[in-house]
Amino acid sequence: MGQQEGDGAALGDPARAMALEQKRQAVKRLQQLRGELDGKLAAIASLEKRKAKLIHEKEAAMRNAPKSVDELDEVVRAGGVEGIRQFSAEAEAEKAALQPIYDAALSKIQQLSSGSTAVEEPHTEMEQGTAADGPAAASASSSADAGGPCGPLEKGSLSDAGVDDDISGLGLDEQLAALTQRISEVEQRLCSGELGRRLRCLSHDVWKLQSRVDAIKDDNRNRPSVTSLSSIHTVADATAFLARVIARIQQLDGLVIRAHQEENRQLQRRIDDREDDESCAVCHDGQRTVVLIGKAPSTCRHRCLCVTCWHKSYAPGRGNTQCPICRSETDYRKSGPTI
Repeated sequence: MGQQEGDGAALGDPARAMALEQKRQAVKRLQQLRGELDGKLAAIASLEKRKAKLIHEKEAAMRNAPKSVDELDEVVRAGGVEGIRQFSAEAEAEKAALQPIYDAALSKIQQLSSGSTAVEEPHTEMEQGTAADGPAAASASSSADAGGPCGPLEKGSLSDAGVDDDISGLGLDEQLAALTQRISEVEQRLCSGELGRRLRCLSHDVWKLQSRVDAIKDDNRNRPSVTSLSSIHTVADATAFLARVIARIQQLDGLVIRAHQEENRQLQRRIDDREDDESCAVCHDGQRTVVLIGKAPSTCRHRCLCVTCWHKSYAPGRGNTQCPICRSETDYRKSGPTI
C-alpha cells in the first residue's frame, strides 16, 4: 500500500519519480552483485570443506602407508631433524617386516617348483602398518595442508536477508546513498581479485591432496603382503611377487640413504647458522673471540666462545670439553682467544 501511495505521489513529482526509479535500479543491481558474490563464497566454502575432508583422509591413509619419496619430501619441508630420524626408523621397520615375506616367497617358489602345495605363511605385523605411532609426516603435513598458501578469507561476506530491509525507514535520498555505498562495496570486493585468487589456490590444494590420497591408497593396495602371497599358485606369479619384494627393499634402502643425507644437511645448516652468529654460543651475550681446537682426529677450529665462558666452563676440571658447535672433544691448552 505504501509503495503504491509513493508511486502515486510520484506521478505529480517528476523528480521523485526519477529517484524511485533510480532506487529500483539500484536494488536490482545490488541483488545481482550479491548473487554473484554469494556464488563465489559458496564455491570457496565447498572447496574448504573438501580440503578439510581430504586432509583427514590423507592422515588416515598415511597411518598404514608404506614409506615413500613424497612422504620424505613432506618431512623435509616441515623441517626438523627429529622428523627425518623418525622417518628413517619407520622405513627400517618396514624393511624388517618385508624379510619374512621375502623368505616365504622363496619357500613358495621352491614348493611350487617341486609340486607341493603346503607352504607355511609368515607371521608379520606388516598388514597393520610398520609403525604404531603412524608416519613421520602425518602431523607435520596436516598443519601445513590445513593452512597452506591460501590464508584465511576476510569475514562478513554473505548477503543479508534483503538488500534494503534496514534502510526502509530512511528518506529516499538517504536510501539511494546507502544503496550506492553498498553497491560500491560489493563491486570492490568482486573486483579486488581476492576471491578469484582464493578459488584458484583452494582448487590447486584440493587437486594436490586428492592426488596424494589416491597415490597413498594405490601404494597400500599394491604393497607386498601375506594376503597377496597366499593367493599365488604358480611359479611365475611367485617369482614376480618375489621381484616386487626385492624392489621394495631396494627402494626402502634408497629412502633411508636419502633421509640420512637430508639429516646431515639440516645438521650442517644448524652448524652454519650458529657459526654466523657473532655472540657467544654459550651465554649468547659476550663476543666470540675464543677458538676451540679439537683433539685428533677432530678438525674443529670453531670460534664460538667469549673469554668469560671459556675460563668459566672449559678450564680443566670445569666439566665442559666439547665444542658447542660440532660436539668434538677440544684441547683447552691449545685453544684460546684470537684477540
